[in-house]
Amino acid sequence: MGKQVVVTRLPDCDICADGTKAEYDAKTRGGPWGNLCTPCWVKHSYRVLGTGMGQRLVLADAGSKS
Repeated sequence: MGKQVVVTRLPDCDICADGTKAEYDAKTRGGPWGNLCTPCWVKHSYRVLGTGMGQRLVLADAGSKS
């Protein structure tokens, strides 16, 4: 539960800081949370998703109606 969240836009990766889009909002092993691209998520997070650890960011389908 709580392993993914639908977003209207993907933020930039806080670690790369070069415009790479983040796919995760997760706790890092260094302590703070951040928006992470997949390579940074693998390298800097606990690689666990769920309450208190992180979630995958899923881009909302622009054509869907809610």
